[in-house]
Formats: sequence, structure tokens, C-alpha cells
Amino acid sequence: MKTLETLIKLVGVKLDERRRFLQRKLSAEQELKDAQAALEKQVAEERAAAASLEDASFAYGAYAAQAAKKQKELDAAIARAGKAVDAARDHLAEAFEEQKRYEITLDRRRLAEAQEQAQQERKELDELGLERHRRRPKP
Repeated sequence: MKTLETLIKLVGVKLDERRRFLQRKLSAEQELKDAQAALEKQVAEERAAAASLEDASFAYGAYAAQAAKKQKELDAAIARAGKAVDAARDHLAEAFEEQKRYEITLDRRRLAEAQEQAQQERKELDELGLERHRRRPKP
């Protein structure tokens, strides 16, 4: 049973590492989404500025094209980050399942051991009862 306890601890460490890895991937994905939101806000501000200033309206077309390109890049990066998050979640689930298998096995072994010990105690008590019965004086 000691080996199972050790395995459970080792898998627990692996589980913690995978949780941290998932958290890093989620943070990276959120940073990309924040950058995308900031870009959308900036484009809206530039559009409003270009509409209000005649001199700035000619440059807005080039800016909008560049912003659209940046938006596509962010969309692709967010999609890649989403796939990385999904993969990290799958790895975390695998580690959790592995730990759960070991814990269930350990629980079953402990239960079997307790049942075996209880059976041994009943056997010993039965033997004591029989011995006591044999030693009892006969009337």
C-alpha cells in the first residue's frame, strides 16, 4: 500500500503542474482577448476621430486596413490559444483520472484488508469461544 500512496503523491504533483500549466494557457488566452478588445476600442476611437476631422479622414483607410490585418492575426492567435487550453484541460483530466484510479485502488485494498482483519478477529473469537466451551465443567 505504501507504493500506492507514493504513486498518489507523485500523480498529485503532476496534477498540480498541469493545473499551473492550464492556468498559464488561460492567462495567455485572456491577454489575447484583452488585446483584441483594446484594438476594437482603438479602431472605434480612430473612426470617430476621422469622422470629426477632415484632415485625418484620408489616413483612416490605411489605419483600418492595418487594424483589420492585426485583428485577423489576433483571431488566429486566440484560436491557437483556445486549442492549447483544450489540450491542457485534456491533460489535466487525464492526470486527475490517473490519480482517481490509484485512490480507488488504495481504498479497495484498505477495505479488503479491513475485511480480512475483521474475519481474522471473528475466527479468533470463535476459537476462544469454542475453547471456553470445551473447558467448561460438565454437570
